[in-house]
Amino acid sequence: MPILARMKIDAVKLLASVVEDYHSQLNEVEATIGLLSAWPKDTEETALKLHGYPCAAIIKIAPYVQRVLGVEDVVITVDGPNWERATEAERVALLDHELTHLELCVDENGAVKSDDAGRPKFRMRLHDFHVGGFVAVMDRHGLSAPETKLVRETVETYSQLRLALEPAEAAKE
Repeated sequence: MPILARMKIDAVKLLASVVEDYHSQLNEVEATIGLLSAWPKDTEETALKLHGYPCAAIIKIAPYVQRVLGVEDVVITVDGPNWERATEAERVALLDHELTHLELCVDENGAVKSDDAGRPKFRMRLHDFHVGGFVAVMDRHGLSAPETKLVRETVETYSQLRLALEPAEAAKE
């Protein structure tokens, strides 16, 4: 179990900026977002894992009971050592990524649904793409391997997007 701590005010201000710039609907519904850092214990290599894999951050929608008790609607936990090594641009991208997982629940008229405590309801949005597999299977089966097919399909589908991997700011200059 990692050691958890509330993030410092500069990180909270950065989160507020990311919400304002890319997820303003969260401000419109007065969603509350907690920001924690996780630190590994002495023997652990990484503080955060998701499905057994190290990850830079995790976002969770707080359960109803906790929200009634005053816990934020959503809590983002970042890997502390990773956060400290990251540039500001990488931190912004990470927070944007986590917030993009959130979808507001809406009714048939497009109005945001609320829980019994009057807080906005959310659901988790899955990634647009996910690539997983085993190199050994790719080595053994080449083009027949499901991993190879998945990688090829992902590259074909998304290669026309910003897969030149240059920062958006540099692309504008």
